[in-house]
Amino acid sequence: MLRYKKALIYPPLDMPLSEHYVVPLQEYGKPEARVIVRVNQRVRRGESLTASEHETTIPAHAPTSGFIEAIGLHPAPHPSGEPGQAVVIKSDGRDEAALPLSRPWTHWRSATTVQLLALIHQAGITGLGGAAFPTANKLLSACGNIDSLIVNGMESDPSLQCDQLLMQIQARKLISGVAIAIHILKPRNCIIAINQNNHASLSAMRTALKTMKALDNGVEIVALSPRYPGGSERQLIHTLTGIEVPAMMTPISVGLLCHNVATLAAISTAVIEGEPFYRRWLTVAGEGLVQPRNLWARIGTPIRDTIRFCGGFSSRSHRLIMGGSMMGFELPNIDAPINKSCNSVLALPEAHTRPPRPCIKCGACTAACPVGLLPQQLYSFSRTRNLDKAHTSHIQDCIECGCCEVVCPSTIPLVQYFQSAKGALQVRQQSQTNAQLAKQRHEARQTRMQREQTEQASARAARRQTLRAAGKPQQQPSPDKLIEAGRPGEKRRHPSKEP
Repeated sequence: MLRYKKALIYPPLDMPLSEHYVVPLQEYGKPEARVIVRVNQRVRRGESLTASEHETTIPAHAPTSGFIEAIGLHPAPHPSGEPGQAVVIKSDGRDEAALPLSRPWTHWRSATTVQLLALIHQAGITGLGGAAFPTANKLLSACGNIDSLIVNGMESDPSLQCDQLLMQIQARKLISGVAIAIHILKPRNCIIAINQNNHASLSAMRTALKTMKALDNGVEIVALSPRYPGGSERQLIHTLTGIEVPAMMTPISVGLLCHNVATLAAISTAVIEGEPFYRRWLTVAGEGLVQPRNLWARIGTPIRDTIRFCGGFSSRSHRLIMGGSMMGFELPNIDAPINKSCNSVLALPEAHTRPPRPCIKCGACTAACPVGLLPQQLYSFSRTRNLDKAHTSHIQDCIECGCCEVVCPSTIPLVQYFQSAKGALQVRQQSQTNAQLAKQRHEARQTRMQREQTEQASARAARRQTLRAAGKPQQQPSPDKLIEAGRPGEKRRHPSKEP
């Protein structure tokens, strides 16, 4: 694992209103929501823009008041550079709020689990640690199935500061969110993991925990060594409990649930204040920026506006990274907006690295891998598209932290190869699943047709037997009907056309 020295925290500022907001309608990998607004319609801050028609659909809300200017394709915050569906809102400068999602629940302990989960889903809260999985679904699948709730406040990427800042400024709100999650999940204990170098965050969280009289001694704050990628879900679980989550399985399968601190703070805002999730803390930093800052920014804010508010670029040669210096991706378009899973925008100088050279089999990547994989072999299998061997070598366990790529003396983009191979494996698995489902549907259809034929034959036999028992001759069809029906294997002929 890689050690790092945390930089001084940047000043927190409330991002002023932008002229336009571009609200993405889809978090990548999730179904697209159905738009319920129209062009030229006026909306208010917090008003729903979409309707949830699927359990994994994430509702979107207006970040400010204004008019719907357009609904359609717009540059999206994704490494592919492909546009995505979005709602463009022109701000009217009034920032008028809509009615709250519900009445403020100061006594939320009297609410049922179903009521709380419905409100969390309606608020559009997703996992804010990067995966963007719908929080209500995650809580629902863990209800009554976990022993421990783990609150992730590690923020191990050296370029990120938004979670650290949230724990200092909104510690009481975060602890309230922890209490709500405990009320829903009813775990045996709760562990809040914080970087031991973030002294201000530790102090604020411990003070806020003491003021929450309703929380018993089952909540523990643990200070951990700042080792990258110690904030990764599986790495954090292993550090705290010694449990290794099996490949292709979730922590819930071993009785654990991990939530990011920003997610729990958003839950508190939705339940206690009745506000949907439409803004978050965002670290805007990097050597290519004039004034690095932590911004309280709204979802849909164009990245161009955040760069301008931080003084612009300090040099002409720069590149934008979203999601952290280690696990982030390069943004192909500065006009892309901030989405719910965006926690940082970094302006870094252009990387002047030499082109990749052949692997020298030095083993540095193997020593650096925090998961215990063999990146050298995985690179060979991924480059030659040997997906079967890549699968048996546990490429699915790769967390794409980038440690192997940093230490590689040949400057091979290992993570790109691993991502490509994992994507190909996922496509192949999906194709196999679709083929299996099609086979099952075909077999079910054949079985149904055979059953229907058997039932029809049995009904005909029963009818004939009933007629014989009644002593009635079976009704014979008239000659006209026989002519119309024709004999088997012959074409129908009309009586008038008989020779």
